[in-house]
Amino acid sequence: YERLDPRQKVDWMTRFPSQVFCVFIVPYVVPLFYDTQLHTDGLYGYSPRAGTACALAVGYFLWDSVVTLPNYRTFGPGFSAHATLCLLIFTTGLGPFLLPFAPWVLLWESSTIFLNNNYVLDKFGHAGSTLQKINAAILLPTFFFVRVVAGTYITLRLDQLLYTRYAELPPALTITIFGANKILMLLQYFWLYKMSSSIARRF
Repeated sequence: YERLDPRQKVDWMTRFPSQVFCVFIVPYVVPLFYDTQLHTDGLYGYSPRAGTACALAVGYFLWDSVVTLPNYRTFGPGFSAHATLCLLIFTTGLGPFLLPFAPWVLLWESSTIFLNNNYVLDKFGHAGSTLQKINAAILLPTFFFVRVVAGTYITLRLDQLLYTRYAELPPALTITIFGANKILMLLQYFWLYKMSSSIARRF
């Protein structure tokens, strides 16, 4: 690590915590899909496990924001926006607010595990290897199903909920959540395109 240049060090400062968070949070949120206490109300449903998952997400995305925002030129607008908007959404969720949607969003991180694997394989001289091909074969469909297919589905469900119960919410909050989710989904579509193009060129 000490032999890396400053840019590489910053990159590892996001990748390693990201992998630790993802490997823990994905199995942790799976039981929340069947948590009847959480799903009593779409807006204000709560369970201790969901609250813990949301708090952990706030901690992780706070770290991600602290690292990516000062290094905007290294990470670019997409990653900086993703970190900031996720921090905003999960902080709002501590209300509690919209916690029943948290397991869906945190399930997105299952694809990040394989994305980080790809990065590590590149850095340790295994670019183009059989292992990287296997990882890519898992990464692309995982990203597509959890972030694009499931992400689009849950975003539409969220839009419907915000529309039907808008009278209960401050307009500014509704607009913020609606806008943040739309930006995040556009990023998912864009990243799928970039990944698909990269994999096609490499293999």
